[in-house]
Amino acid sequence: GETLLQILEQRLDNTVYRLGFAPTLERATREREPFEVARYLNELSAVFNAFYNAHQVIDAADAPLSRARLALVGATRGVLATGLGLLGLTALETM
Repeated sequence: GETLLQILEQRLDNTVYRLGFAPTLERATREREPFEVARYLNELSAVFNAFYNAHQVIDAADAPLSRARLALVGATRGVLATGLGLLGLTALETM
């Protein structure tokens, strides 16, 4: 069976890519419903938070895995920053 890591990574990947930020933007624009963007960003944040809390992003013993996880972090950050910007909000750089 799948490990928790595989499930979370797949959910994050699906949220970012398969559900698609672009289709969400198209739907929000077409229907004049900016909450669609906010809902997508909220879902993405929840899935990413579960992933981030469950797994170490950088693993010195596994460079390819670290690179893949860093790519997921970067993609998620980019989508969140873009979406928040479209909603007139600014993403925090640090907490």
